[in-house]
Amino acid sequence: RLLRTLSTVYRSLGLYQQSLPLAESALRLREAALPPGDPAVAQSQHDLGWLHFLRGDLKQAETFLSRSVEGRRLALGPDSLE
Repeated sequence: RLLRTLSTVYRSLGLYQQSLPLAESALRLREAALPPGDPAVAQSQHDLGWLHFLRGDLKQAETFLSRSVEGRRLALGPDSLE
């Protein structure tokens, strides 16, 4: 959780290069520690997708944001508004 927070702070400051490895590590740790479909994994995928979007890497952004949406659908159900 701390890695995600640090990544978010760097991203908010526009320090995308410093944010990226932290966001990647946060996602890897969550994927290793949490079961498939856990909403925290989807949140980390969203964070990484948004970061790639801000950096102008739209292909990577689409990949991570699509995974995030699918993960949230699995975790929360197709009718969830979250």
